[in-house]
Amino acid sequence: MKHTTTVVCALVLFGAEAKAKGPVAVEQPPACEQATTVSVLARLSMAGDSAFASFDTEMLKQTARDAEAALVCLNEPVTQPVAASYHRLMALAAFVNGEDDLSRRELHASYRLEDTYVFPTQIAPEGHPLLVFYEEAKLLQGGSPEDLYPPIGGYVTIDGEKMDMRPSETPVIVQAFSSTDELLETHYVLAGQSVPRWGELTARLKVEDLSALPSTTVQRKKKPAMPWLVAGGAALALGGVSYGIAMDQHSRFLDTSSPDGDGSEDTLNGYMNRANTFGASAIGLGVVGVGLMGTGVVLQVRFGGPRGNPDLTVGPEVSEGGADGP
Repeated sequence: MKHTTTVVCALVLFGAEAKAKGPVAVEQPPACEQATTVSVLARLSMAGDSAFASFDTEMLKQTARDAEAALVCLNEPVTQPVAASYHRLMALAAFVNGEDDLSRRELHASYRLEDTYVFPTQIAPEGHPLLVFYEEAKLLQGGSPEDLYPPIGGYVTIDGEKMDMRPSETPVIVQAFSSTDELLETHYVLAGQSVPRWGELTARLKVEDLSALPSTTVQRKKKPAMPWLVAGGAALALGGVSYGIAMDQHSRFLDTSSPDGDGSEDTLNGYMNRANTFGASAIGLGVVGVGLMGTGVVLQVRFGGPRGNPDLTVGPEVSEGGADGP
């Protein structure tokens, strides 16, 4: 019975707070006065958990504001576990402010970083609406990818991971680094907000971007596959002839019906020598023929294709080999 009373008190307290003040936007952090570390963020996240568990909403909201101020003053890269705890702190603050969608988005941001996290019972006992939000947050979509514009020669991390895009509908911690790994700036970007731009776009060229290019025909270098195929076929044909002669001489050598007499031994030796010579020739021509044919096939497949070395056209319509498509 005591456990049930605790949950009801939590619901009444947080519900009354939200109804009294309505949805409140998360305040912008104050100006940066001194550098902070990720350990400061970690301690603030723990303080927020304690404030939520003890129903101290004012302390929780102040802790969230302090965390935002500390975040932009970081002097070191944020880690993914600290980023996840920061998003949970923001989710708790949004929850008590009645900002349900923001709370779910922050919970989704934390879940994508730590999908095995479970809220302790002192923070969210069984039946607490925060747990319902958490389950709903797991099913949210992160949003469409948004291109990032890192500093020239540098890079950008999203929640502690180096990336070239960010999910547009997910709150993220953005950090910009120079080419020497120096931390330049840290930002807390909410869902739907744009990430600051530092330099030029370095993401991959998209297929739709080709529509802006002028139509250009690139002449492919044609590879002479046919001579290789012809030479290989000729070598195999000569090898077949040599093999036939070798087998004929071998049969004559084994023929016991041949009469014995003067000169018969020389005749047999001749059969044997010719069988060996043409047999070796057949093997050599066969190896050469297979090699030439293999080279021709590779050249045809790699550079020729079924349409005989087509040109490549780049422009509003990208095609290869004509209007009938690949």
